[in-house]
Amino acid sequence: MVGFATRVCWTPGRSKVVGLAAHTSCEYFEEVRLPDLVTCGLRAAKIGNSSVTCEIRLFRTDGEMSVAHGVFVHVYVDNSTRRPVPLTDEMHTQLSSMEKTTV
Repeated sequence: MVGFATRVCWTPGRSKVVGLAAHTSCEYFEEVRLPDLVTCGLRAAKIGNSSVTCEIRLFRTDGEMSVAHGVFVHVYVDNSTRRPVPLTDEMHTQLSSMEKTTV
């Protein structure tokens, strides 16, 4: 998501459109601690007109069940007015490639 944000969405301090975190949540199912290795799965669960809902799951590298499941919603707004703006075609294309992923 960071690479997507810097490539497609915004450049800090200069972009006309910025993504704001409208919602975040995380459920933890098992403890993870050092030296555990963790793998992250990320997908765009819902792509709206001006927002995207992403799901993230964390897996201990030696396990098949997720140890945590998170959701976050980003709303894209005009940097000056703070009013929602539609996703650009390029943003929609990039997010759609993440939509097919299963986490």
